[in-house]
Amino acid sequence: MKKFTLIYIFLFSAVILGQESRTNCTQTVTLQGSSVTDDTQVLSSRPNNNFNYSVSNTVYSWTDNGADADKYILIKFDFPQDLLQSSSLCEAKLALYFNPTDPYEPFDFHYGTDNGFIVSRITQAWNASTVTWNTRPSITSANEITLPGPSANNQNYINIDVKTLVQAMVSGNARHGFQIRMKNPDPYRGLLFASSTNSNNALHPKLGLN
Repeated sequence: MKKFTLIYIFLFSAVILGQESRTNCTQTVTLQGSSVTDDTQVLSSRPNNNFNYSVSNTVYSWTDNGADADKYILIKFDFPQDLLQSSSLCEAKLALYFNPTDPYEPFDFHYGTDNGFIVSRITQAWNASTVTWNTRPSITSANEITLPGPSANNQNYINIDVKTLVQAMVSGNARHGFQIRMKNPDPYRGLLFASSTNSNNALHPKLGLN
């Protein structure tokens, strides 16, 4: 009987400890809006231009006056260092929302086949108001995340698991954000997301931390 009692106590303790470890996670937060996000695009065919005014975050492989053109998204979230520690982070989810009212791009919906994209961690400081293709920050390929192309031409991506990337930002005290580029660099393919300056606040990029 003592043996079974000890086993029961052990299992009960394991359950309690497991519950405690989950409740010790930081409180879920969602950061959104131009006041707390910093996002823009850089374009290879216009290497000295800054696009911080855009209401869209567009990533594509296209052409510009007959030359290949790659557009990347740069995005970072200003979360305080003491908000979370990598040891207590349960999850980090990036959300990108389709922009139905883009006034700039030649396409009005996500476009092309094989139009998945890659999310990488930026390793260098940058300023959304001044960054260009020629001055874009460096990235690391470590723990890059590859997303499949959309199943609908207006799809939102609301649960992109960026936990490993955020952990690296926190542990290295280098919260420089994410770069997003097309997986297939051949034209013509692209994805049309809303930026933090979009008039529809519900479409702003978000980072949920738990």
